[in-house]
Amino acid sequence: APFGPGVIFSATDDTHGFEPWFSDGTPEGTRMISELDPGAAPSDPAAGPRQFIAFGTTMSFIARNPATGWLHLWTTDGTSGGTAPLPLPFAASPGNVPLDRVMLGDRLIHCRQLGAGFELLATSPDGVSATLGAFSTPERPAGGIGLTPLGGAAWFLAPDGAGGNALWRTDGTPSGTRPVASFDGRDPTPHGLFAFRDRLFFWARRSPDSNGLFVSDGTAAGTALVHDFGTTAGAILHVALTANAAVLLVDAVTSGTWVLDGPPFRLRPAPIPVSGNARVIGAGGDDFAVAMETADAS
Repeated sequence: APFGPGVIFSATDDTHGFEPWFSDGTPEGTRMISELDPGAAPSDPAAGPRQFIAFGTTMSFIARNPATGWLHLWTTDGTSGGTAPLPLPFAASPGNVPLDRVMLGDRLIHCRQLGAGFELLATSPDGVSATLGAFSTPERPAGGIGLTPLGGAAWFLAPDGAGGNALWRTDGTPSGTRPVASFDGRDPTPHGLFAFRDRLFFWARRSPDSNGLFVSDGTAAGTALVHDFGTTAGAILHVALTANAAVLLVDAVTSGTWVLDGPPFRLRPAPIPVSGNARVIGAGGDDFAVAMETADAS
């Protein structure tokens, strides 16, 4: 990720595991920032630094904390002495896994799994964190809540507290964190949140007979179904934006590649099947390609 006159990234060498590194693009300007987890390579890249996001004058990232053995949210100013776990208002534990993060103004909005639920927090540049909301439910979207910045707010998908699920909005304060539009509590759990053309899009079920892609302008009245895939639970596998459209890889009754354009917004199929771990690659202009694993994992 860009940082100052260079970039910060995760790398390993002959004597270290995966650690945070800085480079200004020259051999002499490339160095390890700090040895977070002492030990020789190779080490597990999943435990090393990842998901770098700028946070004020520092860089935030997720990595294993050797003091606890669990994943933790860290910040660095590019120096060894300025690299440390971010203080949080609860004790680290095996279930406290960092999830989504976005910047909203000068605050870091982030989500951390807490047992069967999760907690949403806002951290200021001075390192003080405040809880925006706590959600105790097994219905949390797998891997995160889809934190997406748009229009001076951060949006996410979470339970509505009444047995269903909802699109939520936060301005970074507890009083400004609220549900916008609610959906059915059955599968699929709302997921796949992304912004396109100043609107929010996501997959959800509003009734037993309606399951598909929704659009929202951030209000209940402005949240509507774009394309209905019927009663069988479906999923967005991957999304990529081109200059004029959003390309979605969909696993549903009608699986495959779909193209979203507008307004008025419409979802239309593209003649590209989807299988394996498919991803959109080379998206640019109106052109895109889809890469996927074949039966022989190629």
